[in-house]
This record gives sequence, C-alpha cells and structure tokens, in this order.
Amino acid sequence: MIRFERPPCPPGFDAVVGGARTAVRAAVLAGASPVFDPVWGRREHEFKRRLAEAQRGKCGFCECKVLPTGRGDVEHFRPKAEVRELPSLTARGAQSRYESTPSGRERGAVVPGGGYWWLAYAWTNWLFACTSCNQDWKRNFFPIASAAPPITEGCEKGESALRLDPFGDDDPVGHLHFEADGQVSARDGSPKGDATIDVCGLALRPELIQARSRVARAAHKHLDAIFAAPTELAREPHFAALEAMGGDDEPHAGVVRSIAEERLGGTWAELFGG
Repeated sequence: MIRFERPPCPPGFDAVVGGARTAVRAAVLAGASPVFDPVWGRREHEFKRRLAEAQRGKCGFCECKVLPTGRGDVEHFRPKAEVRELPSLTARGAQSRYESTPSGRERGAVVPGGGYWWLAYAWTNWLFACTSCNQDWKRNFFPIASAAPPITEGCEKGESALRLDPFGDDDPVGHLHFEADGQVSARDGSPKGDATIDVCGLALRPELIQARSRVARAAHKHLDAIFAAPTELAREPHFAALEAMGGDDEPHAGVVRSIAEERLGGTWAELFGG
C-alpha cells in the first residue's frame, strides 16, 4: 500500500447522491433497514474513474493493477450496511494457488448499531479497490482501536480506525514490512499494519504473495548493489531503478518503498524526494 491524494469532490456530487442519501436517512429514522442505491458505481457519474485515476488504476489495499483484468469496486472505507468483528485467527480463511476466492473465512459477530449508513454517500468514505480485497476478504470487517458500540451517527469522529486508508493521513508504507519472498507482516508490530493484513488477507493469498516477491527480490538486489558499490557513481543507477520501481504508477510500489526505508533508513520522501 501507498498513500494517494484524494481527488476533489466531483462537481454536482451532492445533487447526484442527494436523493439516495435522503432515502437512507428516512429509512433509518423510521426504524427500517435502509436500501442503498449504488449510484457510486454507475458509469455516467464517473465516480469510479476519478478514484481509479487518483490511485493510478491500482487497488488501494493490495496495490495490484485492477483495470487490465477487471472492473474493480468503489469501496466504502467504513462499511455502510453493517459491521462485523474479525473472526479468530483460526477462522480467517485461506486461499490456495490458482484459486480466486478464500475458503473457511467466517463472517464474525455483528457489531451493534448497524453500519455507517450516514457515510454511504460521502465522497471522503470512498476509494477504489479490487473485487478480491473488497468482496472476498474485507467484506464488512472494520476493526477500531478504541470505541464503544453500538455504532451511532457521528461516532467516527471519536474512533481510531485500524485498517489503513490509502487516502488517509498515515503513510501505509511505515506500517508494513515485506520479506524477499513477498510475505508481509506489521512493521515494528504496528496494530494498523496487523489489522490491514488480516482484514484484506494480504498474507494469505499465494498469487498476490508471488507477485510481490518478484518486486521484493528486485528491490533487494538493487539495495545489495548499492551497499557493495565502491563509488557514488556506481550506486546511482541502482538508486534510479529503485526510485522508478517505487513510483506511484507501479504495482507494489509500497513493497519497494518499505524495503528501501528499512534498509537505507529514513522515509521514502527523505530518500527520494517524493
């Protein structure tokens, strides 16, 4: 994962979502279960395109390029309909090679209060994600550091979300550690890193791990060459290669940035100026 800059709210956004937003509020106030009109996914509004463009066509969580092989989803960072607790470690599921969906992933207990329905049509609650991260793994799981259920309107202001947000204030790179074989863990025991890995199954998807491993090995190779190079001039091409691999457009740029930060010291911005 890397951090992106959220695009400005599109012109006329409130006019497009206003009716759906009003209907949801009315249902909740009447004690009924709200029905969500998926205006966020309609092509004519270009909401998904704007988010995908800001994220360089990459999933906000696994950082794979989405559009060459799929449509992707407009994902609600805080779930709109209901929230469920993460199941125990033994019930979080697994995924085998050459399979597209996990098995054995339990749903978890429902958190009282329903979902964050008032944020269903909030531009600041949307991002672009692949179907695997959004529908197969993340589902309605939303762990928080400290807040008392039930969920009530406005409660997000006092919450500390544990799942990393690619449009958030925290740089995800600082919370994730990657091995040369592509496996991921929380850097320095980061609770946010742990929660993001668990929610999105980032350590349980063999094809994803394999894709990251190719990038991680290349990054380590350039870093080994940097440390072995006798002169600054000999190091320059390897720094240039790392900078290119960690560019915003590149799949798994966060892998490169995390490895570079840990081995070189300093943040990516300090090391490469961006």
